Amino acid sequence: MNPTWTDLEHLRIRCHGDTERMKRYIMMFLQGTPSLFEALRSQLDLGDLEGLSRTAHGLKPQAEYMG
Repeated sequence: MNPTWTDLEHLRIRCHGDTERMKRYIMMFLQGTPSLFEALRSQLDLGDLEGLSRTAHGLKPQAEYMG
């Protein structure tokens, strides 16, 4: 059994079924998130809880948008 990591239906609705737009949004998400995860890792290592909270809060809407 393979777990579902994301539900693209939410994105499909936001994009009105436009699969090309969905692909663009997914690519933007995939290109932008590695730097956010690097920042999270660095802030965690430094004990920067305020920065960690701020970065995580910034990632949340992007993840929700993707589903």
